[in-house]
Amino acid sequence: MVNKPPLSKAPTSETSVMTTHLHLTPAGLPVARDKDYKRAQAQRVRPWVCGLLLGAALVCGFGGCAPGAPQVLQPSPSLSAQEIVERYLEARGGRQALERLSAVERIGAVTVYYGDGFEDGVYRTCVAYPDQGLVSIETDVLKVADMLRLDGAFSCEPGFYSCTDAHPRTARELEQTAREANRELLFEHKRWLEAPTVTSRGEDVLVEAELPEGPVSYLFSAATGLLQEKRKGQQRRVYADWRTVSGVLFPFVIEDHFDGKRVLRISVADITVSDQLQGWCARKLTGP
Repeated sequence: MVNKPPLSKAPTSETSVMTTHLHLTPAGLPVARDKDYKRAQAQRVRPWVCGLLLGAALVCGFGGCAPGAPQVLQPSPSLSAQEIVERYLEARGGRQALERLSAVERIGAVTVYYGDGFEDGVYRTCVAYPDQGLVSIETDVLKVADMLRLDGAFSCEPGFYSCTDAHPRTARELEQTAREANRELLFEHKRWLEAPTVTSRGEDVLVEAELPEGPVSYLFSAATGLLQEKRKGQQRRVYADWRTVSGVLFPFVIEDHFDGKRVLRISVADITVSDQLQGWCARKLTGP
């Protein structure tokens, strides 16, 4: 029998770390109608929220975050797709550096776009590789508190109260996040069904592959070897602002687009990397 987190209400004395600021609303809409509009838009973008950790578990080592320019690598149009992936991993700092990640805790900012408007909010994520993780996001209307513990996957009220079993799709996303966050190309290229195609795109290199769930493409910088964007169906994820952190490169800005429109933007504010989860993250993922 699953030992679920306590189904308790948030204590009134607890002050949430989540804060939001509404900047713009659709012109001419009454407040009640505007809320309904934004709530509908929030449900539209929610499928991407659980996957925010994928490629976005930004890490600052014990020495802190230090900006740095990526090493310039000479382009080689004759490389195979597998060699391009290996070149990308090497540009990041190498396979071993990514595989050594053990526990990552972070607090950052999220911007959710609603047509002509947008909202800012706060998000918090924790990952203990390879089988525990949580994501907490809260704006005015978009509220997510999902976690994968050793005793199961759960969706909760903000603050991780009143938890229930997560939807199977959410559970699968959390499991993938706990294994692959910030290092997905260590694993994903192993699921390619056939030899991908490699083509030049000006100064960049495009790799197009087939996964069991459908086609996917990756755009790499020919000069640096770093991943610039990933496309899957109508979804597009952009990676930018690469910085050196304890000898490894990480993107500090990630944007998600759908059907040509930007829907989410995330950035990092504070990160802790350790051998095991600490404090708030440890209590939520390993406590009763």
